[in-house]
Amino acid sequence: MSLKKIIVFIKVIGDSSLQRSPIRKLNPEDCLSNIRKELENNDSINDMLLFSKKENDEFGEIDRKEEENFNLKEIITINDDRNILYLKRLTWKFLSSQCKLNFGRTMSFDEIKTAKKPAFEMKSCEFNLTGVEKYKKGRLEFESEEDWMKKTNLFFNANISLQNIIGLGSSIGRSKDRNFKDEINSTYKEVGKASLKFNKENLVLTDDFKNDVINAIQSGDNRKFREITEEYGQFISTEVILGGRIYFRDDTISLANKVDESKEGSVNINVGSHVKLGSNSSDSKKKSSFYSFDHMRLIGGAHPRGEGFDEKTWIESLKDYQNWRCIEFRNPISIFQFLPDDLRPDLLN
Repeated sequence: MSLKKIIVFIKVIGDSSLQRSPIRKLNPEDCLSNIRKELENNDSINDMLLFSKKENDEFGEIDRKEEENFNLKEIITINDDRNILYLKRLTWKFLSSQCKLNFGRTMSFDEIKTAKKPAFEMKSCEFNLTGVEKYKKGRLEFESEEDWMKKTNLFFNANISLQNIIGLGSSIGRSKDRNFKDEINSTYKEVGKASLKFNKENLVLTDDFKNDVINAIQSGDNRKFREITEEYGQFISTEVILGGRIYFRDDTISLANKVDESKEGSVNINVGSHVKLGSNSSDSKKKSSFYSFDHMRLIGGAHPRGEGFDEKTWIESLKDYQNWRCIEFRNPISIFQFLPDDLRPDLLN
């Protein structure tokens, strides 16, 4: 491998500061994964920038997983005797699509569930890397079933009421035969990488969601609204933190179980002040996995299966944006609150 370095001009596609391109001396024989490490050391690249190759006025991007298979000399462009390395900035649209942020969510005793169908199209958002990337670790203490459910569903704001989160979409009843005796503890480690914020003005209803709501209103059948939340979810979180989080749960979990042979749970759908739906289901001898934790739970990042947890490997995997997942939901709003003003009065009536 050649050790001779060449002068390279680094340009970010679409950046208004193209005239102020940083210059670095790089080895053209180096693979892109090594080039990335070198550029990271002098802050010339970050997790949101991809290597790009210009061909016939078109820019192609190199996937992070393919960087070790390409050498620098294969992608640089020579223009006026200058070696130019193009970088392409990853947009919020990719992350929104990857994490399905235009889909509603539903709370459950196991984990937050993503809806089957998208309720919205996201037109824009506030995308932020600065100030989000940080490493945190600590202990979660669950003092009640509501507190456990809230944090299991990735809501960590102590001021959020569970009933307020799901009250406009649905409420989940729990068996009175199962209650907490002691606190349940869990340690965690977290790496935040990015945040996305948006509001009603940033979202446009999908035709399917809008038509299903109109049909439900016109039918006068309240069960239709329950079907809507089953298809489109209960709520949308208007701020989401992306990255990775891992839980290590204590082996000892103390629950006071006064278990009936048959337990009854209820689900109520509240789409407005005058609409309330209900359904009952019997669950004989069935315990939710919400009460049966594995020792470790991974959200985001990558880790070899069947091996002991390697924190360094896991954190390194989060440098690849394709491994980012939703690790915290903030400011949840019922999907029905996003309806246009001309539909909401009919919904409440």
